[in-house]
Amino acid sequence: MLRDFLSVYEHLDMTVEAPREIGVRLAHMISRIRPELDIYLLTDRNVEQLAGDPSASAIRRVFYEVEEPMEVHLNILEGVRDRQSTPHFDNLKQYAAKPISTFHALPIARGKSIIKSNWIREFGEFYGLNLFLAETSATTGGLDSMLEPTGNIKVAQEKFARAVGADHVFFVTNGTSTSNKMVYQAVTKPGDIVIVDRNCHKCHHYGMVLSGAQPLYVEAFPMTEYSMYGAVPLRTVKEALLALKSAGRLDKVAMVTLTNCTFDGHIYNTQRVMAECLAIKPDLIFLWDEAWFGFARWSPFLRMRTAMGAAAALQAWRDAPKALEAWQAQCRELGEDLDPQDPRLLDRVLVPDPRAMRVRVYETDSVHKSMSSLRQGSIIAVRDEDYEHHVSAFHEAVFIHASTSPNAQIIASLDVARRQMELEGYELVMRAIEVALAIRREVANHPLISRYFSVLGADKMIPEEFRASGFADYLAPGMNWLTAVKSFKEDEFCLDPTRLTLVCGTAGYDGTTFKNLLASRYNTRTRR
Repeated sequence: MLRDFLSVYEHLDMTVEAPREIGVRLAHMISRIRPELDIYLLTDRNVEQLAGDPSASAIRRVFYEVEEPMEVHLNILEGVRDRQSTPHFDNLKQYAAKPISTFHALPIARGKSIIKSNWIREFGEFYGLNLFLAETSATTGGLDSMLEPTGNIKVAQEKFARAVGADHVFFVTNGTSTSNKMVYQAVTKPGDIVIVDRNCHKCHHYGMVLSGAQPLYVEAFPMTEYSMYGAVPLRTVKEALLALKSAGRLDKVAMVTLTNCTFDGHIYNTQRVMAECLAIKPDLIFLWDEAWFGFARWSPFLRMRTAMGAAAALQAWRDAPKALEAWQAQCRELGEDLDPQDPRLLDRVLVPDPRAMRVRVYETDSVHKSMSSLRQGSIIAVRDEDYEHHVSAFHEAVFIHASTSPNAQIIASLDVARRQMELEGYELVMRAIEVALAIRREVANHPLISRYFSVLGADKMIPEEFRASGFADYLAPGMNWLTAVKSFKEDEFCLDPTRLTLVCGTAGYDGTTFKNLLASRYNTRTRR
């Protein structure tokens, strides 16, 4: 099973590799599965050859022949310290511990106005003194500026970018609604067309109002039986792009915006969506709203479906010789300039021209929804090869939307959330998947509960036409991690395994009534 898994996940046959190349290849594979880990190689090969080998880029350091054990040990500790370091949080703790006199407009700073009060002292007792010791309106003393970071906030953002596989990360302290508005104002202008899911979060509509972009709404597939909507089929997005090309307006299309994953757990095949759209317009920008999906970076199964994971895969595909061969084969069949009236374009996988395509991807994450961040902690992750065209506009968007009085505690919690995910995110996500599958199993097997309740699987939430692998449900007979990985790689849509959609109508409840019952009688909080 492991051999089959590797062949699907990595397309690798280890038997054909030269024995001396196995170490480097293994390092590359480990970095694909666990990119947050430090990888060290002990070798007797010529290190100068390794230094110039692109496949060795995943290796943090190469030790030639036998190094002193202490040297190896110290390097490992250095790597751990690098991930454990939280620049802003560390500076905030130092600031809170200093005997500082405050002469600025923030009475709550240092907590004196609270602790000395006869009427609100309980507020300080509830939260603790450190919260107020860390409050300040100053950006001096090593705390850095949120609007123009040059110190510890800048380093913290760079560490987060490394963690999620982005070129740049921006911290946002008033939620992903603001993160999305920043992206619209930075990369779109009045008259630009944005292809967007009609069921997207309302912040996207307001973002386009602010930037002057024109939305072209596309529809998600309906789940009529459950009064829900899924995600937008790729065919629908391609139809919109080809219709605009036919009308001579393709040059106006600036961006495609989709929610990944949806509130109900539908995950796009992000790499395929971007590749086929780039085959029609090679300079498209993509905004993936991953408000509920930030944790997925730390799952080897889900990472391939994240915006940053798919962007890296697209770049790797473009750089391989087979990419140009695939495009040339398509040209022989369909021609270099795709005819928007050609019906074959909607039914086959389109290949972009690797020489013309640009990888321009933006991902917004509600860190507070899926990691250990305080409320409203969010990030914008950028992997845009033409980002230099938007640097100034992006900074202006930050100035427009970000507060000049950002909450230092939210920034610190973003810093700490990154540290936790780099050091134990894999464990936490795998445990969440394990618990979710266990709950599914108990609901399905319990003799009484199963009569009235059920958790919907992919066979109920995703039409068969979007599941080429035939994957039905995580608990279906014969299903295992191998079949799940095939679904993650091949299917147009798959389900987030950590998300549970519980059908309670057969028990005589609608969703709102059942949620209120859980809250009032059992103190259980759910999202509906």
